[in-house]
Amino acid sequence: MEKLKEKSYLSNAVIERSAYIYRKAAIAQLIRGRSIKGVVGACVYVACREMDATGMIIDISKNLQESRRVIAKNYRMLFRNFKMTISVPDPIKCIVKIANNLKIPENTKREAIHIFDTLKQKKLTVGKKPDAVAATVIYMASIKTGSNLSQQKISKISGITGVTIRNRYKDYVKYVELI
Repeated sequence: MEKLKEKSYLSNAVIERSAYIYRKAAIAQLIRGRSIKGVVGACVYVACREMDATGMIIDISKNLQESRRVIAKNYRMLFRNFKMTISVPDPIKCIVKIANNLKIPENTKREAIHIFDTLKQKKLTVGKKPDAVAATVIYMASIKTGSNLSQQKISKISGITGVTIRNRYKDYVKYVELI
């Protein structure tokens, strides 16, 4: 977990919480027959979700060199056995994270948040994946501010496919003025 902490820039609180979940799983004998990396990845992901940290399952799987599918399977196992309630990530945090990774100007970030607020008021983001909404809103803001980021670049950084960005864009462009 310490190596993952260094690679993913996770806080001490997240690591402590994930260690607690891992110990709890060990006591309940849920680790037996599973890969340690997979269970550790799932514990870290649960801790990130509980504490509203921005740890994505894809990042955790890359840093642990474990399959995303294995980590997701272990996450579901922990979720079922411990009867956890975990909130959906806030799209604003996703917008900030993706925008920082893209190194876009501050005015584009502000515009993306403004576009998101407009879409949220019209209840168009309900039930949509927060990362997909964030990636689409950043794309729309880049068009509006003239940053002209490509869908491909946003897709590569955010982990959301270009098709998803295009589909969300088609849904949202009717409600936001980009000119």
